[in-house]
Amino acid sequence: MNSGFNEIISFAEVTSQTDEQYVNPILLAYSLSSLCWSKLNSKYSLSFNCATAATYGAIEILDIKPGDDVLIPTVNFIGCANAIIDAGAN
Repeated sequence: MNSGFNEIISFAEVTSQTDEQYVNPILLAYSLSSLCWSKLNSKYSLSFNCATAATYGAIEILDIKPGDDVLIPTVNFIGCANAIIDAGAN
């Protein structure tokens, strides 16, 4: 399944696609996503520029609504709890 996966994504390959002096994290995430779907011949690919954005994205994708119960480990990154609270879930 993951044959050659290590060679698919490299920071240098993705950042070499931009001409800017400073790397824009949103452009980097988009470039990584595009690279993944093209190299893996996949119809969809989704990447985020940080774990907090990925957590908020997961809340949206999973259609977490106000009042839903969500379990997280007691020792965790505060961004996980923030995303759940912002969604109105318990």
